[in-house]
Amino acid sequence: MMSSLSGSKTLFINFKQWLGDSIHSSFICWLIIGTKDGTLYVIDSIKMRSNLRQAKGIGRILDKEYFSNIQVLKVIPSDIDVLAV
Repeated sequence: MMSSLSGSKTLFINFKQWLGDSIHSSFICWLIIGTKDGTLYVIDSIKMRSNLRQAKGIGRILDKEYFSNIQVLKVIPSDIDVLAV
């Protein structure tokens, strides 16, 4: 996945979230990433939870190279509530 995302300047990002009892107990179940060429990745965030948090895990790489990169356009559907914490 990371090699095919390399060089992408536009990412389509969606996620499905389990809200639990309150917004503070919520977590993301599925992370969906799409590219301009139509490639789609669905990441099971629950199954990969430990890998997403590791220093060299996929979550840190995605954050550093794409999510926090101001040169990459992130397209998020309007039905998603983006929370800033």
